[in-house]
Amino acid sequence: MNPRDTQRKLAALALALALAPIAACSIGNISRDDCVSNEQCIQSFGPGSTCVAGLCDAPVSGDCKGKDAEGRACFSCPPKKAIEFKISCTNAACAPFDNAKRLTKLTPGGGLPPLP
Repeated sequence: MNPRDTQRKLAALALALALAPIAACSIGNISRDDCVSNEQCIQSFGPGSTCVAGLCDAPVSGDCKGKDAEGRACFSCPPKKAIEFKISCTNAACAPFDNAKRLTKLTPGGGLPPLP
């Protein structure tokens, strides 16, 4: 490969990385971000997905419908398609982060100390 081709590929990669945040859709990520309408969920997760209490509920039915740690519908069978991986069940749950215990240099009010 000649240096000119390498430069073109690096430039294309840099442009793609720079534009990636613009093209990203926050509701389409794996954490199932907030929604306000069923249409948002259908666009992100496919037909049958609904917006329930601000979160997209997975379009799952039949023997593969399970519940995740937060009580939302999820795909409980071994995933094979991209959408099944995106909405597959997990036993993961959120745990609070104890700032005072783990971040020992915070000020008493919970803020950051001044820089030296």
